[in-house]
Amino acid sequence: MPLIATMVTCPRRWKEFQQSRRNFEAVRFPFPLRVFQTPEDIETPRVNACLNARAALRYAARHLPDSNDSWVLYLEDDVLLHAALAELAAALIDLGNEHNVACWYLCNRRVPYSEARSFHGFLAYRLTPPIIGAQALLFPKRYIKAILARHWTLLPDDEIFAVLTEEGANIFQVIRPVLVEHLGQYSTFNPFEPQKLEVNNADSPGCY
Repeated sequence: MPLIATMVTCPRRWKEFQQSRRNFEAVRFPFPLRVFQTPEDIETPRVNACLNARAALRYAARHLPDSNDSWVLYLEDDVLLHAALAELAAALIDLGNEHNVACWYLCNRRVPYSEARSFHGFLAYRLTPPIIGAQALLFPKRYIKAILARHWTLLPDDEIFAVLTEEGANIFQVIRPVLVEHLGQYSTFNPFEPQKLEVNNADSPGCY
């Protein structure tokens, strides 16, 4: 299973990054974590985020073989990874290839969806645009070239999801089991005002 794990961060989020790094090591993934951080310009957080994301994706493109089984685990630095993710990543890749899934949205952050679906023990929601946040994504290498070819005038998650939705493939959020939790309260784009993020769960009545 060719799989590369990347994490994007910035100097201002050192505490969050260290917590996520220790969590990644404790979960005992069978592959290392590659971290991408650019020198931070406090006045241009959008540029910082795009540079980090592009560096992470370029690394995955260079080091993953050209195969349908080559996927990238793209992480931000404010997540809690559950042990189930390490155990089930290979199964998600197999299911993704079988069911034309362009991306598994692994975080429990609340985003719009259109339907619930069962995948051999996984409960997942089919996401509908606009898809917000890229705290934890699992998607195939075959999309990276098109993502990097964009002009990147938007936020990284917007650029990534633009390509994935244009391809007409499916984007599903794994709801059960919970694989990744979003811990962040402060965004790099608004570092002084805490956010309250709702989560999708198996009892959710629908999208917001």
